Amino acid sequence: MSRKKRNESTSLNKSRLTFAMALVCFAFLILITRLAYIQVINNDIYKKKALAQHTRDIVIPAKRGIIYDANGVKLAYSVATFDVYLRPSLIKNKADAAKEISTILGKEKDYVLKKLNSDKDLIKIATGLSKSTSDLIKNKKIYGVWIAENNKRVYPFSDFASHILGHTTTDNVGISGIEYYYEDKLKGKDGMLITSTDVVGRPLPYSNDKVYKPTEGENIVLTIDEVIQHFTEKAVRKAYEEHNPLKVSAIVMEPKTGKILAMASVPDYDPNNPRDLSRYYTKEEVDKMDDSTLVNNWNEIWRNPAVSDTYEPGSLIKLLVASAALEENITSPSTKYFDKGYIDVYGTRIYNWRKNRPFGEQTLTEALENSINPIFVQIGQELGKDNLYKYYKDFGLFNKTKIDLPAEASSLYLKKNKAGPVDTATMSYGHGLSTTPIQVVTALSSVVNGGKLMKPYVVDKFVDNKGNTILENKPTVINNVVSEKTSIDLRLMMESVVLYGSGKKAYIPGIRVGGKTGTSEKLINGVYSHTRAYSSFFGVAPIENPKISVLIVVDDPKDSTYGSVIAAPIAKDIMEPTLRYLKVEPNFNNESKSINMPNFVGKTLKISKGIAKASGLILTTNPLSIKDENLIVKKQFPYAGTKINEKTTIVLSFGE
Repeated sequence: MSRKKRNESTSLNKSRLTFAMALVCFAFLILITRLAYIQVINNDIYKKKALAQHTRDIVIPAKRGIIYDANGVKLAYSVATFDVYLRPSLIKNKADAAKEISTILGKEKDYVLKKLNSDKDLIKIATGLSKSTSDLIKNKKIYGVWIAENNKRVYPFSDFASHILGHTTTDNVGISGIEYYYEDKLKGKDGMLITSTDVVGRPLPYSNDKVYKPTEGENIVLTIDEVIQHFTEKAVRKAYEEHNPLKVSAIVMEPKTGKILAMASVPDYDPNNPRDLSRYYTKEEVDKMDDSTLVNNWNEIWRNPAVSDTYEPGSLIKLLVASAALEENITSPSTKYFDKGYIDVYGTRIYNWRKNRPFGEQTLTEALENSINPIFVQIGQELGKDNLYKYYKDFGLFNKTKIDLPAEASSLYLKKNKAGPVDTATMSYGHGLSTTPIQVVTALSSVVNGGKLMKPYVVDKFVDNKGNTILENKPTVINNVVSEKTSIDLRLMMESVVLYGSGKKAYIPGIRVGGKTGTSEKLINGVYSHTRAYSSFFGVAPIENPKISVLIVVDDPKDSTYGSVIAAPIAKDIMEPTLRYLKVEPNFNNESKSINMPNFVGKTLKISKGIAKASGLILTTNPLSIKDENLIVKKQFPYAGTKINEKTTIVLSFGE
C-alpha cells in the first residue's frame, strides 16, 4: 500500500474516532442534562414518587362528635370497629388462610379463597367488626392480613328523634338531619400513620414511623329534651295508629326563646339501619323496587315533614289576622260582627264551615272560638291587602326561618301584585298560602310570647370532650311584630277557644291552656278536595306565662278532618305530661269553684250551650258532631245536682 493511501486511511479512522467520541460526548451531555432535570429541576416530584414506592400512608380515622340532648343524654355517638384487609401477594398458603379467616368471619371458605386469588393489591374482606372478633384474626398472625381501626355511628334509642339527628353513610359522612347540617363540626380531622415498606409493601423492621394524631369532632348539645321528645313521639305514634293518616307531625317550642324542645313525625326510621323499609313494605314489595323507587322511598322516610313539607295552615292563620287587626286598632276582643253563613266577595260566595246554621251576632272572641270564615274575611278586608301582606311578612310566613336543620322548604303564595280580592279573602282564613310547620309554629309563638318573632333552633351549644363550651347559640329576635297588650289579648281569646270553642279537647284541668284548631282542604291535582284535609292545632300553656307552644299537623286523617276532633287531643297528650315535667303546677283555686251540676235533660242543645257557658262548664256531646241545635238532651253526666267544679267537662247525650 502506498504512503498516500495509508495517510488517507489514517485520516479516515481519525475522523471516525472523532465522530464516535463526539457522539459519546453528546450522549453523555444528554444524560447529564436529563439527570440535572430530574435531580435538580424536578427534584420534588421524583422525591415524592420515590417516597411513595417505599412508604405507605395508613389513615387513622377521627372520632365523630357526640350528639347530646339538653340534659346530657347521648343520642348519637361513635364506637370503635375494625376492618380486615388482605394483601393476596403476601399470603403464601391461601387455602389455610381462607379456612382460618372464613371460620372467624362466618363467611364461605370459597368466597374468601376467591378474594385471596385475586390479582388486586389490597382487598377489604370485612368491616365493622368488634374488638373481640378482630383480635381472633390478629392472633392467627397470618402474614398479609391487616386489621385497621374504624368508627361506627350508633343511635342508642333506635328511631328516637330520627328526623332531627339524621344519619351517616357507612363512611361516617352525615347524610341527613343534624349529622348532615353540622358535618364540618362533627367529623373531626383524620390522622395518618406513615411507615416505610419494602418493594412489595411489607413494613420494614427498623423504619422511622411518623404518626399524625386525628382531631376528634366537636360534640353537640341539642335544645331537644329527651323526656319531652318521648312524650311527643308517644302522642304522635298513637295518633298515627288511630287515624291512619299519611303523616303526623308535632313541634314543641319554647316561645320566648325559639328553642325547639321536641320535634317528631311519623313515618320515621331507624338511623342505625336507614335503608330498612320493612315496617312499611313487605319483602316481596321491596324486592320488586328498582333503584330509583328505592331511593325515592328512602328519601320519603328520611325527609323531615316539620321542616321540608308545606301545607295550607287553614284557620290557625286567624290568630295572625286577629292580632294584626288588634294591633292596628281595627277591632277588639268584644267587637261585634254578624255571621249569615257566607260572605260575597266580587261575585264569589265564600261559605262558613256551618253555612246552613249561621252563628248570627258574634264578638271577635266568639268568632275565633267558632272559627267563622266570613267574619275573618271581613276583618281581612278592613285590614286591607297591603297590611295583610305586611303582617304575614313580619310574622315570617314569606321567608325561611333558617332553622339549623337541612332541606327547609320555602312557602308558596301569590305575590301581592297578582293577588285579587278573592285571593286576599281566602288568605284571611289560611287558604291559598302554603307554609311549613316550622314557619307556622314560629309565627304563632310570636303572638303568644309578647310579640317577638324568634329564630327557631335545635342546637344549644358545641362542647369539647372536657365539657368546655366552644360556641353557644343564643335566642335571636328576628322582628317585633305586635305589642305585649295584643299578645295578652290573643292569649285570653285562645283560652276562650279551649274553654268554650273548638279547642275543648285540649283542655287540661287546673292549667290555663289556649289554642286554635285548623282544618284545610288538600289541593289534589289543582282542585280542593272536600274529603281530604290537613287537621291541625296550635296550643300554648300556661296562658299567664307561656312555657311551651305546640303545633300538631295531621296529613289526611281517614276518620275525620276536623282539627278539633283529630289534632287537639294530640296536643293535650303532649302538653299535659310536659307541663308536669316542667313543674307547672295546676291551680284549681284560681280556675274553679264548686257549683251544683245544672239539669240539662229535656232542654235543647242550643239552650244547654248557653247554660253551660254561663256556669263556666265545658260542654261536649255524644255523638260529637250534631248539626241540629234543637235536639233534646236525653242524658247527662255528671248528673243534675252533683257537686262539681267550674270548667268541668260535661257530656250531654241525645240518643236513647
